[in-house]
Amino acid sequence: MNVFHNIGPKKIIREGLIILPLVALGFLSILFLYSLKFNKNITGFMVIGDYFKAPQIWTAETLIQKDSVGYDGQYYYYIAHDPFILGQSYDHIDFPAYRYQRIIYPLSAWLLSFGQPTLIPWMMMAVNLIAILLGTWFLIMILQHFGRSPWYSLFYAGLWGFLLCLLRSLPEPLAITFMVMAVFFYLKGKTFQQTLFLTLAGLTQETTLLVSLAFLFYFFGKKDFRKSLYMLLPPVAYFVWQLYLYAHFQTFSFLGGTQNFGPPFMGITEKFYSLSQGSLSYEIISELLFLFLISVLIIAALFDIFKYYSPLTLSFLGYALMTALLNHLIWVEPWSYARVTLGLLVFNLLIFTKYGRKLNLFPMFLIPVIFLLSLLSMKLL
Repeated sequence: MNVFHNIGPKKIIREGLIILPLVALGFLSILFLYSLKFNKNITGFMVIGDYFKAPQIWTAETLIQKDSVGYDGQYYYYIAHDPFILGQSYDHIDFPAYRYQRIIYPLSAWLLSFGQPTLIPWMMMAVNLIAILLGTWFLIMILQHFGRSPWYSLFYAGLWGFLLCLLRSLPEPLAITFMVMAVFFYLKGKTFQQTLFLTLAGLTQETTLLVSLAFLFYFFGKKDFRKSLYMLLPPVAYFVWQLYLYAHFQTFSFLGGTQNFGPPFMGITEKFYSLSQGSLSYEIISELLFLFLISVLIIAALFDIFKYYSPLTLSFLGYALMTALLNHLIWVEPWSYARVTLGLLVFNLLIFTKYGRKLNLFPMFLIPVIFLLSLLSMKLL
């Protein structure tokens, strides 16, 4: 199918209703195949280690990784048992204030499970899957807004970071979805809804506050002070939640992430060098292609800001600068850097959608290649 054409609203909706089931079926198939690695035990997606012991939360069915610190998904699993910090679930978390600042994801799982512990891991999985589908749908509507093919939304659904977050129960898919929804409402001129979803995004993943600040800077420069005040609400809401967390933990959440930054391009350069020393494999090739893609997008962000000055290009530049400052702690593995760079990839897609620039389009054809190589490296194909 030729995707390089403009189509009408009815056709784009009809094709969108084909795309979403395909995306859902694809991810459900991947989830099933991946679950075979741990005998289809749903808690395997949390990657729970025995270093942070939680006997009052663990059950006989909980899959525990022996002699392991586990991974970040376990912390959101624990938070979902006590989202308002009324108990002692935080005792099993490495940096409670840092993890609790991303409250919307575990809170959503808690709400959908009606507080029933046995349902929480299922709802964590459901929230992320629904988030990816919802984000894809809103991107389809943004594509419709600019008269572009809905099939470009597959670049969004096929982002490597979404796959890895889904397999390890991480909050980024929900945060990015809220961000895309906010952009949709901005394009429709609905500032209240835009502000609402930017606020939810900021309380799901703090780095999405870059987008609120980009809009604030843009509106203030245009002397649109009413919209500027709206854009202050997401960081204010984040600050209020920070005060609540400080009252409980006596430390600020953002201190938990400061060690992830260093000199510009040092982290990505070290990663390139490290990969060049290894023998080629599906995993190594996918990582090299991803690093190349990210490097191209950082350059594209610098060009775009001068050619198309807008909140979208400002957000794109903000994510590009953040990515350039990430150090070796983030670039150590795809499970980390593929999700941290989601914002950069999504805004590249949004900028192509609005402006149709080939500089933003052509690098995205690496996305399905990386996705397939990742599945091969995990022996899911």
